[in-house]
Amino acid sequence: MNILNNARSHIEYYFFVSANIIYVLINKTAVPSPDTTGYLSFDPGRSSVYPIFINAVKALSGNFFPHILLILQTGFYLWACVLFVRKFSAMFKMQRIYTISMLLYFTYILFIMNRPRVMYTESLAYPLFLVLLISCFKWISSLKLKDLLAVSGLLLFLLQLRGQFLFMIPLLIVFVILLYWRKLRTTILLCSLIVAVFLTNSLIDRSYHAIVHGYFHPTPFTGHTISALPLYISKAEDVEHIADPEEKIVFETIHRSLQEKGMLAESFGEFRKFEFSKAYNEIIWHTVCPVFQEESRGDGDLDFDDYKFMNSTMISISMQLIKCNPGRYFKALLHNFATGISKINIAPFFLTLFILIYFSIKKFLKIYIFILFNLFGALLNYVLITISVFSYPRISWYSSVMIFTSILILISEITNKQSSTQNM
Repeated sequence: MNILNNARSHIEYYFFVSANIIYVLINKTAVPSPDTTGYLSFDPGRSSVYPIFINAVKALSGNFFPHILLILQTGFYLWACVLFVRKFSAMFKMQRIYTISMLLYFTYILFIMNRPRVMYTESLAYPLFLVLLISCFKWISSLKLKDLLAVSGLLLFLLQLRGQFLFMIPLLIVFVILLYWRKLRTTILLCSLIVAVFLTNSLIDRSYHAIVHGYFHPTPFTGHTISALPLYISKAEDVEHIADPEEKIVFETIHRSLQEKGMLAESFGEFRKFEFSKAYNEIIWHTVCPVFQEESRGDGDLDFDDYKFMNSTMISISMQLIKCNPGRYFKALLHNFATGISKINIAPFFLTLFILIYFSIKKFLKIYIFILFNLFGALLNYVLITISVFSYPRISWYSSVMIFTSILILISEITNKQSSTQNM
């Protein structure tokens, strides 16, 4: 009878495990993404973790590579989700309905967003971020050094997987100051620890490229991605503000091509997110990269020298375009940010924030720090996305899950208070 009762009390977890097994049986193999070739070939524009992981799996599994990869990625997702839900539910004394809600949400991510099946960084980044998030909650709850060290180690690994997680650096620094401000020496030491994570990440990144590509240099991927928005709002006469003759030629070539394709803001009359999201891939992958491919060898591949040259050139051009168009750029940036927070996210975000402020005015509780951590983290991620690309579900999910868990924490706190009041 005890075994039966125990099974019933964990039935939602059995359902989630079954859903993951069904997912593997239905899909059978992992499928490539447009980025997969770059990971398999150790492309210079990719950071270390996923190329090493996917090539190791391929080397060990042979002809069964796509099958084994799907099993590994789905299994890792399953483990991380169950770990997160169990620890989260226990930490915040969640009622069972909220536990079920979380597992249903992660089942939706599994089947609809299809993350574990695809050969890209998100297959590892999604589950690892859940582990990082629950580790952050544990640190905020305990304020122990060992828990912050665990967070630092996880973050360092995630930064090697996706540079996007840089938004966690200022987030952790702010909350170290908030939580330890009475102890100045401790605050300085712990902030130094977070800064050390950033510096160590740079060192590992450079060392990886030194070993694999022969260059002690950071991943040269920033330049051409941040150039999308400055190029999108640019005008032909902006060439007059570019000093370097070689950069002038590059800009004129890119701008002429984008004008012919109708992929500039002036082609649409004004900045709108829909047009920019359409134009982004055309600007970066079908215009900027081909220009540098033609300048190098014209064989369709860019080596590390080509990536370095493209990176430095496009950063320089972007800075000059922003300098001569500050009003247009920051207006477009603000518009990109405002529209980037999708309608699904913006309402829950501000609703949670307003409810939090209301309850904080009445009485501030430590539980609100967890919600503030999530909301500020979601905001920082959106800011980083806005500067580099534009918001779309694949990269904004980290903000979505932080907002979702904030809502659950707040609702659980309210319902738990109501239950305790009724029992008195």
